Amino acid sequence: MRKFNKIVFVFIMILIYISYMLPFQVFAAEYLNVYSESAVLLEQKTGKILFKKNAHKKMYPASTTKILTCIIALEECDLSETAVASEEAISRLTEGYTKANIVPR
Repeated sequence: MRKFNKIVFVFIMILIYISYMLPFQVFAAEYLNVYSESAVLLEQKTGKILFKKNAHKKMYPASTTKILTCIIALEECDLSETAVASEEAISRLTEGYTKANIVPR
């Protein structure tokens, strides 16, 4: 029984080693339910595209920009201070841009 356990253990270790050495491919990319208008999935080490949906379509990163602005504000700003925007800064925003109800002083 001990010999059988050793064989099973060695076999499992070989499988684990091989699984880390071989590159994985995404075989089910066409079956993914991606509900966003566009998406790209890259392999981190090589930059190889594993999945893409409208990868070259020009999109506006609205939510990403808002999240990044929030992170920078939390890390770099004193949150007890009031932010002030000039009339000129707000008037330069064209139709369709979010003004977040900022009122100039």
